[in-house]
Amino acid sequence: MSYFKQPNERTFSVRFLSPTNHRGARVKITDLVRCESVTLGYDYAESYIYEQAAGYLNERGICDLRLCLNNSLDCYLMTSPNFETSLK
Repeated sequence: MSYFKQPNERTFSVRFLSPTNHRGARVKITDLVRCESVTLGYDYAESYIYEQAAGYLNERGICDLRLCLNNSLDCYLMTSPNFETSLK
């Protein structure tokens, strides 16, 4: 019996990094498959960090994103079927 009928997807974690004495607020996107990450300056025009992350990923060509809300982790999880495009 096959329980998993959906294809595999690439997972990204999206985390807010608080400002420090030397750096402002930031958003960190980590590719959990390739172990790559990119840190963006926090965009105060966006309402949520996952909107900023989705905009960045779409600009890179990583589309068809799904948002997975999680109450126990301190981050958002996003998935995409795109395994070809690099995060950076």
